[in-house]
Amino acid sequence: GAEYLRQSGESTSYDTTASGGTQRYQRAVGSGWVGVTGDHGRHQLQANVRYDQYSDTGNATNGLLAYGYRIDTAWRLTAQLSNAFRAPSFNDLYFPYFGNSDLEPERSLSGELGLRYVGSAASLRAALFRTDTRDLINYDPATMRAGNIDDARVTGFELGGDWRSGPWRIGANATLLRAVNDDTGERLLRRAPWLVNLALDYDPGPWSTGLEVAVVGPRDDLDINTFERVQLASYTLVRLVGAWRLSGNLTLRARVENLFDTDYESVSGYNTPPRTAIVGINLRY
Repeated sequence: GAEYLRQSGESTSYDTTASGGTQRYQRAVGSGWVGVTGDHGRHQLQANVRYDQYSDTGNATNGLLAYGYRIDTAWRLTAQLSNAFRAPSFNDLYFPYFGNSDLEPERSLSGELGLRYVGSAASLRAALFRTDTRDLINYDPATMRAGNIDDARVTGFELGGDWRSGPWRIGANATLLRAVNDDTGERLLRRAPWLVNLALDYDPGPWSTGLEVAVVGPRDDLDINTFERVQLASYTLVRLVGAWRLSGNLTLRARVENLFDTDYESVSGYNTPPRTAIVGINLRY
């Protein structure tokens, strides 16, 4: 595949010392990628390579190498290694009083080991993962501008599964996460150390309904007024969903977000949506 992207933007200033006036910025990105997959007996292999050429932040070559081994018809072991590149956005670079035009792009290396089971009525999956990032783009409270963290590390464990019986489906997954500034040992902002998701669905045919629960652990953040490190409380959100198939092509859908009108913060000082009801129609040809 190949892709070309061109961006342009304007900013009155990108730091507190600028004299004012409008400054214009442009970026052109040319990308190309190729992927290969192979399947031989018990062995599966995937290899991807991507090249990006940025007009303002330099070039990057990234790849992914993944291997899977079928233990039997139900169980499979997987291993994956990949690297990634993220150029700073125009907001990161030039947003007034926040942007930093000297930002370096992020570069990361990730690895994952996984185990998966797929049966006739149930499935399970578990994974250990780690990502090391150089020059992570983050808000710097010392300068009150975007900055780079020299080295950051995220390690974690994921466990999930689901079970089906007739019209019923139960699903759950949990993540344990340790995300830190590898130089100081401080937790990275707005990364919860644990998350849990639960889902219960009932689909007898012409209609369906479901209940989804998300529990997010406490996160570190910066106080919106003092910029001191604070801890945001954990919270639980419940979503109610439903659908009614009016015909083969037409489905009426509805959902209620934040069913119990939970008051919570995902970012210090910013409001989050209260209970919200949404109704829509899906039409397929």
